[in-house]
Amino acid sequence: MKKPNENWRSNLTKGVKAVGVIILIIGAYHSLNIFIDLRIENKINDDKFLKELSHSIRPSVVFDQKNSVLADMGAMKYVESIDVVVEDGEPKKIVLSPKVFLGVAPILVCLDGHFNIIVNQGKKYDWEYELKHVDRILISQSGQIANHRFRIEIIR
Repeated sequence: MKKPNENWRSNLTKGVKAVGVIILIIGAYHSLNIFIDLRIENKINDDKFLKELSHSIRPSVVFDQKNSVLADMGAMKYVESIDVVVEDGEPKKIVLSPKVFLGVAPILVCLDGHFNIIVNQGKKYDWEYELKHVDRILISQSGQIANHRFRIEIIR
């Protein structure tokens, strides 16, 4: 039979080991949590990741009435062509030809002027946008827009 003094030391040793294991587990959990947080923070601050994310969430393209693509933000992988019909120096119609079927018409916004936009489904997968210019009162110092720019956002 063990002496009471030895039993007390044995229990103390077991208690210290248990507390040490608990502290070790808490430390490991906290370290893992910090490691994961740092990985996530590094990923969301990475320019390449943010660019890929924005291209996949809200793909869009900026173009002008001369059919020039000014900025591709992921939409051109869905678009075969964009044709702008210009009459008397004003865009009258835009035909968007996607590579795949788009069930919802892409959103067209004029960046420089004011147009009423009417959208219709065209041939095959095409979307046709009729542009009706909204006249504004211009003062003599106002400049005329020579090259309208547009942005199309693909809705998937």
